[in-house]
Amino acid sequence: AASSQAHGFQFMVLMNTFTQGLTRCARGEYDQAIAVLVEGIALSDRLGDKAFKCRILNSLGWVYGEIYNLEPAIRYNTEALEASYKLGDPEIIRNAEINLGEYYLALGDLEQAQRYLEKTYRDSQQRRKWGEEWMKWRYMQHCCHSLGELWLKKGDSEKALAFAEECLKLAEPTSSRKNVVKGWRLRGQAYLAQGK
Repeated sequence: AASSQAHGFQFMVLMNTFTQGLTRCARGEYDQAIAVLVEGIALSDRLGDKAFKCRILNSLGWVYGEIYNLEPAIRYNTEALEASYKLGDPEIIRNAEINLGEYYLALGDLEQAQRYLEKTYRDSQQRRKWGEEWMKWRYMQHCCHSLGELWLKKGDSEKALAFAEECLKLAEPTSSRKNVVKGWRLRGQAYLAQGK
């Protein structure tokens, strides 16, 4: 009983650290988010945790990506991706791959961005495998928007528009406002590229 209580307490502390890092980033408190998530990595290491460490590494990369500090963003998301493959968690893998695709897109490395984003899109078509459905509704909105931006940069407004529509098809029923706005913006950019 004492062992399960200790494990439950550790889980709650790691969950709190992870959630606090996400919340601080979403509020624009980037320095605090980074400090909390770095502390979470150290705590994960001390506790021998692997699952939350992957999530925290991925989130730390995301925070750095939000402020366009892409070198540490790529480093942390790559570490999260490698650890997630060992763990076998599709959600963490997909989020890390999408983030990496976006960073390479921002750097103008369209081939590397395409490799990550198309892999995520293709792998997300799997069904009935462990973990495949968990949070797919959310990360596929992100993936479709990023793929649309990729195709817009590559000069294919038709593909960009198709991914904008797919993003909106996923985002609107769940009232995911951030991705609804991204989908609308991408749709407008694609129409503009077509002269409409």
